[in-house]
Amino acid sequence: MSTSRIRMGHEPGEVAPNTWNDFSWARLHHEELLEKYGTCVALIYQQRVIGTGVTYDEALADAEQHLPAAVHDITPIVYLINHRHRLYRVRTNKG
Repeated sequence: MSTSRIRMGHEPGEVAPNTWNDFSWARLHHEELLEKYGTCVALIYQQRVIGTGVTYDEALADAEQHLPAAVHDITPIVYLINHRHRLYRVRTNKG
């Protein structure tokens, strides 16, 4: 299966227009995404989850399979949906 419709790599210094908004959206909706999809790798494009999987390759294949035929050359972000571990205390070692 060709994944040519989904472009995950960019030239050095190039950033897709949706990148910052998608990362911000994913962080704001992290708990909702975790509840809906569980722990997984997600591909997000224009504030929408387009594919998920246990691995990056599975998420990419899922996204390609569910994209409408008319969609070409999209640039999703990779977002790891997992349980966040809270940091309760930080100690320094004083010799």
